[in-house]
Amino acid sequence: MLVSNRRRSLRNLLSAVIGQVLAIAIGFMLPRLYILNFGSEVNGLLNLVNQILMYMGLFEAGVGGVTLQALYGPVARREQGTVNGILSATHRYYKRAGYIYLGALILISVLYPFIVKSGIDYLTVLLVLLLSGLPSAISFHAQAKYMLLLRAEGKNYIITNLATIVTVLVGLAKAALILLGFDVLAVVFVSFLIHLIQAVYITRYIRRHYPDLSVKEQPDYQAISQKNYMLVHQISGMILQNTDILILSAVSGLKTVSIYSVYKLVMSQMANLAYIIQSSVDFVLGQTFQTDVKKYVQRIDMFESLFSALNFALHAVIFFVLYAFVRLYTQGADVNHADQILVYLFVGIELLTLMRMPMLQTINYAGHFKKTTPQTVLESVINVVVSLVAVYRLGIYGVLIGTIVALLYRTNEIIIYANTRILNRSPWRTYLVYGLNFLVFAIVQLIFAKIFPPIQNLIDLIRTGILAGLIAVPLFLAIQTVAWKGNRETVQFYLQKKVLRK
Repeated sequence: MLVSNRRRSLRNLLSAVIGQVLAIAIGFMLPRLYILNFGSEVNGLLNLVNQILMYMGLFEAGVGGVTLQALYGPVARREQGTVNGILSATHRYYKRAGYIYLGALILISVLYPFIVKSGIDYLTVLLVLLLSGLPSAISFHAQAKYMLLLRAEGKNYIITNLATIVTVLVGLAKAALILLGFDVLAVVFVSFLIHLIQAVYITRYIRRHYPDLSVKEQPDYQAISQKNYMLVHQISGMILQNTDILILSAVSGLKTVSIYSVYKLVMSQMANLAYIIQSSVDFVLGQTFQTDVKKYVQRIDMFESLFSALNFALHAVIFFVLYAFVRLYTQGADVNHADQILVYLFVGIELLTLMRMPMLQTINYAGHFKKTTPQTVLESVINVVVSLVAVYRLGIYGVLIGTIVALLYRTNEIIIYANTRILNRSPWRTYLVYGLNFLVFAIVQLIFAKIFPPIQNLIDLIRTGILAGLIAVPLFLAIQTVAWKGNRETVQFYLQKKVLRK
């Protein structure tokens, strides 16, 4: 089983990394085409629509997250009847959520064009919203429950490979239509068609490879009874990640949203990479927590230190090159996007977010959704209140400061709660991991400033990014490996095992 888990984790990671590389390339290509061909307002509109649809994803009512945690145990123990009961309950909730989502999508599509500050005509905004949201309505009815099962089994690579194909097809189709002179509605419509094909494929795949799977068994509603508390956590996460754009669209307009979205584009790609790394081993950690807590502590400690080292290394590189990237990327745009203060704020937000991920997953594996609901509500309140107060005086800086203040509270609370209430130990190990990372981060910036010349063009940017990564990644990983006894022993064990094999 361990070998199988290792292979699945590796397949998950490799397929996800390949997919992410392609997604990054397409993700950077399309916004520039939007800005240069449609203008900053349309680019801002498309980003705003994405944020609205993320909020509408809350209509799943927390079922997905709770279902995933509930599946780890029975999947590990191969209890097909229990799995069918959980998925039957999930199927019923998703079906109901799909109808509610569709109704809400139509209502928002009709009303929101009156709210947004824009020179874009009413019908265009309405149709962009409607066409962009329909794939999610289809997902609720068709493939969402099946994708949860694949994740619980550690078969993320199936989902990732399909998502990669869809991303490439959508990206190429959109780029072709833009370059051929089609309008934004044609660009959105082609994306809808390709996502519809994806839903059909997933459904057929599950029916062919899982003949014993049934969503018509007696529903096990008790297994997903904490869905409402999970929903509160999801709402908090949505507020934290997406409120900024909604506030800016109402207060500062779509051009400011466009500036925000360029930085967010870079940081979201880094966040996706972090999620890829975590999700590739998520099923191993989740199943281990349900079967052997002592082994889980060893694994989560190693994962936390090495996961944080890799992410801090990558963000050290991003911190150094981001200003130059934005300046080059938006050259020729109708508004100036390059701002050094935004670099500090966006990277700070991502680092604080990454610091909470291992311990937040520990809370999720333990199913402590109800017990941590007050804390996540307070995080949302802090974020919204500070952002609303600060945006009128500080503009785009204000909403980012609101996010940072909320993260400072909640990240520390998560670290303390998971360590003391679930792992029954002091949180100081986690704080030492990140304290060491911040120290190395500062040293690395001094090294970069000394050895790299100013970035003047795209070639300079690529060369500096690659060389900086070759310095930062091994350095952070080596320091975190040497700093912790468990990491040293694990590395030594696998090295000796390889030598013996040879």
